[in-house]
Amino acid sequence: MVLNDGSPTRVSSRGVATAPDVTFFPSAWEQHLTWHTGSHIGSDHLPITIEVSGGDHPQQPRRKATFSYKKADWSTFQETLDSALSEWDNRPPTNVHRANAVLSSAIALAAKKAIPKGSH
Repeated sequence: MVLNDGSPTRVSSRGVATAPDVTFFPSAWEQHLTWHTGSHIGSDHLPITIEVSGGDHPQQPRRKATFSYKKADWSTFQETLDSALSEWDNRPPTNVHRANAVLSSAIALAAKKAIPKGSH
């Protein structure tokens, strides 16, 4: 189902308001969602706020996995990170989002290989 109420979600540089942004959701959620657009914040698209209400589903506490930094093999970490990022100079990311994804993946890979996990 579509949640939009028909309000404009974009205002062009000429001041023409349109609604190209669409929010889809499962029909079972219909009674729990409200949708509205906010005020102009500098983009041609208006912010969209989706509020979720109802349902008292207590969250299960999650065990927090931690790294045992004292047992880390920092040489392996550095080598793995350098290897994972070796193409960065030849083919740099095309935008900040891609750079974040590449760097985050490289750090996660290096940590997985070089830092043992514990939990508490």
